[in-house]
Amino acid sequence: MTAPVKNYLSTDTGAPTWNGTIGSTIAVLDALLINGFNEKTLSSLTQADGVATATTATAHGYRVNQVVEIAGANEAGYNGQFTVMSVSTLAFTYAVDSGLAATATGTLTAKVAPLGWTKAFSGTNKAAYRSNNVASTQCLLRVDDSNALYSLVRGYKTMTDIDTGADPFPTTAQQANYAWKKSSTADATARKWTLFGDDMLFMFALAYSTASGNTPGSSAWPPLFGFGDFISYKPGDVFNCLIYAYATTAPTNIYNDAGFNHTANIPYCPRAFTQIGSALRLSKLGIYPNASSGLASGGLSYPNPEDNGLLIWSRHVLQDSSSDVRGIQPGAYHLPQAVPMNDGDVVSDVEGYAGKQFFMLGCSNAATEARMAIDITGPWR
Repeated sequence: MTAPVKNYLSTDTGAPTWNGTIGSTIAVLDALLINGFNEKTLSSLTQADGVATATTATAHGYRVNQVVEIAGANEAGYNGQFTVMSVSTLAFTYAVDSGLAATATGTLTAKVAPLGWTKAFSGTNKAAYRSNNVASTQCLLRVDDSNALYSLVRGYKTMTDIDTGADPFPTTAQQANYAWKKSSTADATARKWTLFGDDMLFMFALAYSTASGNTPGSSAWPPLFGFGDFISYKPGDVFNCLIYAYATTAPTNIYNDAGFNHTANIPYCPRAFTQIGSALRLSKLGIYPNASSGLASGGLSYPNPEDNGLLIWSRHVLQDSSSDVRGIQPGAYHLPQAVPMNDGDVVSDVEGYAGKQFFMLGCSNAATEARMAIDITGPWR
């Protein structure tokens, strides 16, 4: 069993540290995309009425809605990736087949489950990551992590080694310094981050600075960045992969954007829906009254007066400078209401989204707070 969507917080027990040191981005991506973290030996593993209870000799540190990977059970149904349902200091539960043996045997372990990607190529402070899902575009994310303050990133449709690839997006002519900012200072100070993903797409927010509007521990975040496949409306589209990053290695204004249509957060894909040409810029379809999500100024009323509800709308991907709607970015949702709920809140029972839970992600441009919603239940596609 594989849980479709996973979420990670910088405050998770054993989580890797993103900071102003060379290599920290690769260390984070290795842990979250490939290896997992916080492995524990289980003292016992039992099930009753379809609920498995795992116990540990020392505090495990797992949390509700976190996805753990269980291994080593002789009874196969206990193994796999599962969403944590409840926790105590020395135990946690998850759902299993009620027909399983009451007690698992074997050398039992648990860890925070990775997204299931692969590192296709590597070099000194460089790495290229790709989805393991054969149904994906198989595009690659190249990360050059040789600077303490930022990581240079670029997508490729194919690569033959860490420094050679075809169909780059963006091209160097479009963006020479396309980067994920790690820190405003070259030091080991841990930065606040959160990352969400499935086996085809991940997105994250990283508070690289302690400046006003981007303070670790507050509700203020920079724009959402990431890499992976969006859902294309074009049948047979094999270039429906996007990457989004800053257009500079030294951003001066974080902006709330809460999407990817601001100059602080510029997305690209390898080719147009026609499957010809070269990299082109994308944007998102803004929804009246704000292009930004959950913006305090000008948003609709929260809660909605008619039903005391929360409004969550899909985010559509446009080919820039056109009215063409290429598809949908899965996982992230637009909030048309003004600052609904609090940063980090998890909400369920949203009209139109039965069975789903959403993480409320705070964001800010130092002057105006905003929110966006991340689906942490899945599946995203």
